Amino acid sequence: LNRAASLPRDLCHSHYTSLTIKNAICDVVRDKHPTKERPNVDPEDPDVPLVAILLGRSESDGSEAASISLYRCLHSPGSLHKRGYRSDSAIHKAAMKESMAAGLLYEAGWHTRLKESSDRRIRFIDPMAGSGSLVLEAMMMMNDIAPG
Repeated sequence: LNRAASLPRDLCHSHYTSLTIKNAICDVVRDKHPTKERPNVDPEDPDVPLVAILLGRSESDGSEAASISLYRCLHSPGSLHKRGYRSDSAIHKAAMKESMAAGLLYEAGWHTRLKESSDRRIRFIDPMAGSGSLVLEAMMMMNDIAPG
């Protein structure tokens, strides 16, 4: 049986791990820069936000190690399910999540129909008749408004 390996203990604290990754990237940039100046990064509001995905693995000697994948964050900071057009207090607990509505529209081919329509006069019917998540996401897609 293959079991998922856990991360090494020194990488289990998310704040410490994120600072370690930031410092390693800054050191590489400093080493590559002609003036050897280390970049100043605000951890709360970085110029180039990154997402790090760590995967634990077991080495042949039984020790634990990790591999990392870094991705540039192309959306606003924070989670994509928080789209920015609703406050938490105004949402009914049974309302469809905005990210679910966007995903359903993509699966239904709404973005393809928008590209195929030359005059963008497409009818959209919301079968849910709830809080308007589908309508809002469809109109955001139609007007090329990014989430957040």
